[in-house]
Amino acid sequence: RMAELRVEDAALPLEPHEKLTVLAKIAENAGRMEDMKGYMKERAETGVALNADERDLLSAAYKAIVAELRSSMDIMLEEIGEQAQAGNRKRAHSAQAYGAKLGGFLKQLCGELHEVLDPLIAKAEFGEPTVFYLKLKADYYRYMAENPMSKGKKEGLIQDCKGAYIAALKEADKHLLTTHPVRLGLSLNYAVFQHEVLRDTAAAIYTADTARRGAVESLTGMPEEAWRDAASAIVRLEDNVAMWREELDMAQQREGEAAMLEECDTSFSPKTADRKPLFHAGS
Repeated sequence: RMAELRVEDAALPLEPHEKLTVLAKIAENAGRMEDMKGYMKERAETGVALNADERDLLSAAYKAIVAELRSSMDIMLEEIGEQAQAGNRKRAHSAQAYGAKLGGFLKQLCGELHEVLDPLIAKAEFGEPTVFYLKLKADYYRYMAENPMSKGKKEGLIQDCKGAYIAALKEADKHLLTTHPVRLGLSLNYAVFQHEVLRDTAAAIYTADTARRGAVESLTGMPEEAWRDAASAIVRLEDNVAMWREELDMAQQREGEAAMLEECDTSFSPKTADRKPLFHAGS
């Protein structure tokens, strides 16, 4: 994602908060995501409300760094497993220690963003700004809850995450159309939370499919531009619903097979079980 720099961005004089936004865009284009994050954090702390473009910049800055950390932790998990399987205990331990360090960075980053978001949420207008910030807050609770390198209790994080998602959904239901990209993105991420963290696949399917159907029904007869704005989120919702339904069907099939095996086992009497089987591995 390349930040768009317009002629008016470079026009002088710039207000301090405007300068920070311009610097954040320049840093993004230069691939300096840590600098971008710093500029947008400072921008958010000026007390001047962020516009939609600036909210996206704030989100993108933190997301880029979090994505890199999460990817690195996935690599460490593979390294730990490979080294443990090979009997290299020292190297596995070193990988575990480094992974825990990365997990600490993730926790620190998420906590930092939460501190930035709290005053923004308190002052945000109803509708899109409030939904956007609550969704972002919930997402970063989810990242902490999903942290594979964290061994601590996560019940509190999970409840905080769920609470932020529910608050965002209620606000979206009051103020945003079912086709609004922020509302669709919120439903998508809440469904992921239900699937990945709560392990409730049926609920995740319901959330995602309800959002998808609501958007499609509302878009019937609407201009192409409306479809274009919502298309990406609708496709991702459809893909997740299809994947999770297949996953749920397979799980139910396995449960059915296990129940049949258990029923077969209990149908044999001890006397029958002692008999030589009619068919065996050598047949």
